Amino acid sequence: MPASHRSCSFGAVALQWRGDRTALLLNDAGQPDALLVADVHLGKAQRYQALGQALPAAVVAGTTEATLQRLRQALDDSGARRLVVLGDLVHGPRVAEAVQALALMLGAWHEQTGGTALVIGGNHDRHAAPDWAPVAQRLGAAWQVLPEDAVVMERGLALSHQARPVAGAVAALGGHLHPCWQAQGLARDRLRLPCFWAQAWHDERTGCPVGVTLPAFGDFTGMWPVRPQARDGVWVVTPEGAVHEVQALSALNSASATACGGAGHQQSGEG
Repeated sequence: MPASHRSCSFGAVALQWRGDRTALLLNDAGQPDALLVADVHLGKAQRYQALGQALPAAVVAGTTEATLQRLRQALDDSGARRLVVLGDLVHGPRVAEAVQALALMLGAWHEQTGGTALVIGGNHDRHAAPDWAPVAQRLGAAWQVLPEDAVVMERGLALSHQARPVAGAVAALGGHLHPCWQAQGLARDRLRLPCFWAQAWHDERTGCPVGVTLPAFGDFTGMWPVRPQARDGVWVVTPEGAVHEVQALSALNSASATACGGAGHQQSGEG
């Protein structure tokens, strides 16, 4: 049975890279705490349609309805009671239909679990503030949106839209780049798979040893091929939801205490 997640720890902080293209932060007892997602891009097809571009109905549905179904499934499977979005939850302003659907999904999840949602703004969320009202009304204090340049410190992890070195952080996590791993065949064929990309930094100014970029969660997003350096770590996600290590992350020093690679199999409600 293929591994549906890989375990990774930075210092005393444990995470899972999951086959649904999310990262799960575990608490000190090893139980599910927060589900991290990046680059959901709800409403992207609607934005394209508004520009006069014709798109198949399946693509239009997939950028909102199917993506929200996958997000709810990811929340249920993980058992997390906190959702943290690392930017680009929507694909720009004037996506009211997508936000209404988001409000219904998150509202139902909140009512059933008491869960909370935190959005760290991304460049595509920049002018979407007027659109958030339906979600804010449904979730109340359980809903929070931060500006694009915000950094949230979470037990030594620096969370932002794009991972960047932060003083005192054991690792930085973000999105924005839509990373993928690309294999090139002899007949000019190629294979692209979304990936988790951990860059082994040597940032003397901040001392932050590792920056991790999550794959884009949305389906209609495009991907950017990474070029990992010798010490970087890369974990690809297959269409079947398996997570495979392509290249192991090497800790820069003993103080970073980085350990990645343990495999696991996902069960509903399990961390």
